[in-house]
Amino acid sequence: MEAYAHVAKSSVKALPAISKGETFFSLNNRLVRSLRFESEHCYTPGWSELITPLAKIKVRLIDVYQRCLVPAPAACHYIALSYVWGKVKVLQTTRSNVAALHRVNGLDKFLKDIPTTIADSIDLVAMIGERYLWVDSLCIVQDDPQEKHSQIANMDAIYGNAALTINAAAGDDANAGLPGIRPLSRTVEQLVLEYQPGHRLLAAQPILTDIADNSRWNTRAWTYQERFLSKRSLTFTDSHVFFQCQRMLWCEDVVAEEKKVIDYHQMEDYLPIDWSSEHNDHMYKLHYTLHVHKSTNWVEYLRTVEEYTPRMLSFDSDILAAFAGMGNVLSSMFRSRLLYGLPESLFDCALLWQPAGTLVRRHVPESTSGSGEIYFPSWSWAGWKGKIVHEDIMPHLKMLSSELVKRTKTLVKWQKQTTDGSLTAPISSMGEIGQYMLKPFEDRLPENWHVSTGGMFDIFIGTYYYHEDSPSSFFAVPTPFATTLEEADDVCWTRIVGKTSSSLLRIVPEQDSAMEDTHRFSITDKSGLWCGCVWLDRSWSGRTAEMHEFIVLSEGSTPKPEIERFWSTEQWSHVIGDDRTTWYQYFNVLLIEREGPIAFRAGIGKVDKARWSNLPATTVEVCLA
Repeated sequence: MEAYAHVAKSSVKALPAISKGETFFSLNNRLVRSLRFESEHCYTPGWSELITPLAKIKVRLIDVYQRCLVPAPAACHYIALSYVWGKVKVLQTTRSNVAALHRVNGLDKFLKDIPTTIADSIDLVAMIGERYLWVDSLCIVQDDPQEKHSQIANMDAIYGNAALTINAAAGDDANAGLPGIRPLSRTVEQLVLEYQPGHRLLAAQPILTDIADNSRWNTRAWTYQERFLSKRSLTFTDSHVFFQCQRMLWCEDVVAEEKKVIDYHQMEDYLPIDWSSEHNDHMYKLHYTLHVHKSTNWVEYLRTVEEYTPRMLSFDSDILAAFAGMGNVLSSMFRSRLLYGLPESLFDCALLWQPAGTLVRRHVPESTSGSGEIYFPSWSWAGWKGKIVHEDIMPHLKMLSSELVKRTKTLVKWQKQTTDGSLTAPISSMGEIGQYMLKPFEDRLPENWHVSTGGMFDIFIGTYYYHEDSPSSFFAVPTPFATTLEEADDVCWTRIVGKTSSSLLRIVPEQDSAMEDTHRFSITDKSGLWCGCVWLDRSWSGRTAEMHEFIVLSEGSTPKPEIERFWSTEQWSHVIGDDRTTWYQYFNVLLIEREGPIAFRAGIGKVDKARWSNLPATTVEVCLA
């Protein structure tokens, strides 16, 4: 289909041109029929087994026939809506009107308050023969804190169990509607040229990644997990409609589908000729949503956080709430909790995130939170506004690479602590599993872990591993295995404490190392001897005369060609020498700023291991907040 399917030219047939007067249903009955979810080829993604069954949580749905709210029937088919509220008035279920909305035809009493997008979605569900619809503003009692918290914490269950998600990617708010549902609701008309009687040329419409990915809907933090966790989606844009499942992407204005449905291991054959990871990230997203549980947990986490952090929020306090559904899935894959968005089982690696541009600390004032300041720690990406990235040994193949985990050695025994310091508990990092010891990773596998012996997933993942208690679950890095995930607690572990090595060093801006608003600085000792590098905001250029405190986080190892490619400076070569087979040993270090006994993250860097050993370092117990 268009940019995603490998289609013979003879199988492509143009449908009637899209015009402002045409509706989605008049153009393509075949696509409408596909929404009934009856195809024997329809694929259930691997992450579905990690989703909480809807029956375990209390959910309301809109009954589009009775025009009211109802408790979700057991094992029912329902459709979910993903949309942007914007600044328009949206009808919300509250304690005062919930009883009225549960009465038959209860919605009709509030028609003037129902925004166009929700009204169109109700009509669409009825048009395709389905009965139930989930919409956040109506299916959650908005002024009931307990219910709201419970529902937000289970977005993975709501969107992951939906038979279909309607993505309202047109316009800027909830009154934009679903173009194509009603006549004259489209704003874009398809150009047609009849070059001889009976023969016409139709201007090709943009593909989904060119429209939806650049829409306001796709910039919102809340819609990220809604899009990612949906098994099937129907995306409405200003120009046309797309249907996407785990194996296909169909467009309403072209019939170009093959009867043969592609499998995950065949995806490479279906990449467009001009595809590259730089301009078409959605294709790889389609790759790794197919078999999430067959993919690497670490890489899944990297890409998810990097795609999520630049998205917009109306309220900064929602940074983790809008990530809760994805967090539940990732937590299940890691077999450990996420601590302010960082997996405890790979905590040492997760701490090594970097800024992709200028970051601003995230603080939520009392007037917004209603119960005092909501505090997000500096050591977590959730504590900052702006896009973050994770340095990876092979960033151009981040989809496939798990080398950072294999080459990171734990040095600090971190403990998590409450803000007032009254409670402390260990962080369950995997420790020895992630240590690189200059010998094949397969020779130092944890007990009961084994190497795979080939299979169709190897062409994308490379070597992967499995635990003998779960031989059908594959991992690029051995992940702490547990039959059940420990229940989450309600304790706010805002601090991490640990004993490590500390030294005072200087920073010097490097030439030609700018990356948007960030800059690479050399780390030197007091005499000016080069020791390593750190990425910082440009504002640090005015602080080169100061001595700054760096602490050791973990130890790493990297082949010389890779350290030169991604941290290239003349000094690396001076340290390593000319032998390109040399493995470079370094410490991952953290630049910190102190306020009394509390330290705060400023930037992540690397320092040559040998040169750190010659520095006047001291052992300190640090409390990061």
